[in-house]
Amino acid sequence: MRKLLQQTGQRGGGAARHTATSENRRGITVLGRFFNKAVSNGAKKLRSYAGDKTFLSAAVSFAANIIKADGKVEDDELKKATRVINDHPIIKGNFSVDEIKRELDDALDRAETRGGRRVNSELIGKIKERELADREAIFLIGADVADVNGLGEDERRELMKGADVLGVDGADLLG
Repeated sequence: MRKLLQQTGQRGGGAARHTATSENRRGITVLGRFFNKAVSNGAKKLRSYAGDKTFLSAAVSFAANIIKADGKVEDDELKKATRVINDHPIIKGNFSVDEIKRELDDALDRAETRGGRRVNSELIGKIKERELADREAIFLIGADVADVNGLGEDERRELMKGADVLGVDGADLLG
């Protein structure tokens, strides 16, 4: 037997070892794919939170449309918008207050015209495919801004437009 194994270049138990090695390789490959997928999903989730410019753009655009809904910009609304947006966990720590104010100013400038409000609505709509919690968070930011000096009809109408764009139940969220 030993002579036969030497002639074929194998050692005793080679077939069993080969099978075990192949199974180990398959197991490692499957484990590797699982690990790569988990890391990839985690990285996507991390990107969705760390420096999420799309989320910030949606938040400031919605706030701007709400602020401009009644035709006047009040300091209390601006302060509230900046604070509520900055306090959100996706934004907090990833953007400075100055960056948020700059983005809000740009969105308010756009909201001066119908075309600009439409652009703001398109920026809000860019998160429509996100998880419901993210879309509801944008709506609630807008609701907090709208409620600064009482929720007027103009603000309510703009909130409901935003709810449609976001695909959320605005009436339920307003409670």
